[in-house]
Amino acid sequence: HLDLFPDNIFFNDKEKIVAMIDMYFAADDLPVFDLAIVANAWCFTDQFYWRRPAFRRMIQNYEATRPLAEWEVSSFQTLCRGGCMRFLLSRLEEWFAHDPSKTTMQPHDPREYMVKLSFHQDNDVMAWLKS
Repeated sequence: HLDLFPDNIFFNDKEKIVAMIDMYFAADDLPVFDLAIVANAWCFTDQFYWRRPAFRRMIQNYEATRPLAEWEVSSFQTLCRGGCMRFLLSRLEEWFAHDPSKTTMQPHDPREYMVKLSFHQDNDVMAWLKS
């Protein structure tokens, strides 16, 4: 999917996923890159603090179905940065090219991904799983 943000997933009253939307950027890429994008979207608080327990649960649940290869673990920090760059750049374009007379869509603030990128430049979240 490469865009599994909380606003692209719908849950029922039992907190089960019932639908995913926004397949505009869907692509066939490395599953671990999708996982990095999901981590960036779901494992930060609204104030952009890393939610270590949420990340740990996400990785544990993912690996219960598909264990990560060593190269995926060692590449994860780079993939998180790449995911941040992808959304930082697309949001910058959206922010500066936005013409409210042509669409009702509100542009996303690119600063969110500047903060997340900075976090991933300083932190290897996979290393934290070992501690």
